[in-house]
Amino acid sequence: MLPTLSHKFLVQMAHLHQLTPEQEQVFLLKFAEHKRYQEIARELGISKEACLKRMGAIYEKFGIEGDTRQITGFYARGTTN
Repeated sequence: MLPTLSHKFLVQMAHLHQLTPEQEQVFLLKFAEHKRYQEIARELGISKEACLKRMGAIYEKFGIEGDTRQITGFYARGTTN
């Protein structure tokens, strides 16, 4: 079973990396609630592509590139979807 990061810690990380409110929503739904991108998009009333674009910006702000993105996607839910 994968370890869970606390909601409080994730909010602190979002603020530390200066995520926009929209990016923070996606970040928390992905990593605190372990939702898939399609679920996040549906919940926020945005397209999956918009959700992925926000995640791309989040990864950039965290300095995460390439293969590491796949690892963090796997960690978030055991999959990259």
